[in-house]
Amino acid sequence: RKIIILGTKRKKLKKIIVKIEKNTNSKLIYLTEMHSKEIKNVSNLPLEQAKKAKKREYTEPFIVLKGNINKIKKAINEQGLNYTKAKLFNYIMGENDKGKAVKILIRYYLKKYKKIKTIGLGDNINDKHMLESVDIPFMLKKGPVQWNKVILKLLS
Repeated sequence: RKIIILGTKRKKLKKIIVKIEKNTNSKLIYLTEMHSKEIKNVSNLPLEQAKKAKKREYTEPFIVLKGNINKIKKAINEQGLNYTKAKLFNYIMGENDKGKAVKILIRYYLKKYKKIKTIGLGDNINDKHMLESVDIPFMLKKGPVQWNKVILKLLS
């Protein structure tokens, strides 16, 4: 078993985003401070997944209640960190993204199997770098039903 750490610890990210929140006169809600039931209600995740979502190590998800997201993004980038947005939450993270992780994984598989074909399925802008890193990218729009259709088509 091998662990490769690509990110910046969540505690460090939290300190930085709290300063950014103050400096940009914003009001943010942090996923890690939300109650699991609240996460379930706003995200439609099952309660067990909502509980797991709070146990993050390398991102700090947040919702902007008040403030200019462009100023917040700029401040995040000025700190040498990355920003991305998924459906509901904004994310501050280190100099990592899904694309870097996929490229590392591909290198490991290539060492073992020499020739592979990679497929990526994404459903949001935060999947962009991952999809750019694979041989066959799919940007999906309709959630699990479309994922199933793509996988079944690839397997047939």
